[in-house]
Amino acid sequence: MKLDIVTKVLGICFFSVAVGAAIGAAALWGINQLNGTIDEVAVTASALRNHMDGDMMHDGIRGDLLAMFYARDAKSKTEFQEATLQEATLQEATRNLREHVERFRSDLAANGALRLEPEVRKPLDEVIQPLEQYLQLAQTIGLLLETNRHKADSLYPIFKESFSALEDKQETVGFA
Repeated sequence: MKLDIVTKVLGICFFSVAVGAAIGAAALWGINQLNGTIDEVAVTASALRNHMDGDMMHDGIRGDLLAMFYARDAKSKTEFQEATLQEATLQEATRNLREHVERFRSDLAANGALRLEPEVRKPLDEVIQPLEQYLQLAQTIGLLLETNRHKADSLYPIFKESFSALEDKQETVGFA
């Protein structure tokens, strides 16, 4: 069968259009896949950012309590002028503790609202309860430092143990 030139040109045109459509469809599919992956990476990056900020608040809360213990102890041992300075330090540390606890809870809530893959969500969810207990213990000690020094002193070793345990758990979450 012999094809004339017009048929050959039309055949080549149709073939070219079909190849172009296939390439376009493949490119569209690739772009959609890439967009999905970019969205996943962005969500995971947000989760990691929240987690890292929460980890900094974890350290900050311990620092706030240590500052409160120091200010309280220094206040009881110094003269009036220095005691006033230590009272200001105590008030600042108390305010910082409140802010750090709120920010930590905000980070936890932000991660809770993200659509994360199960392998990322699971380790985050596993530390929520210990983190909340840590935050409550820190707040309790902070309040007791103003009213019941001995009780605050007796709870600090528990807080310190909780801090250390969370250091390990937070690190594990960061690697998930």
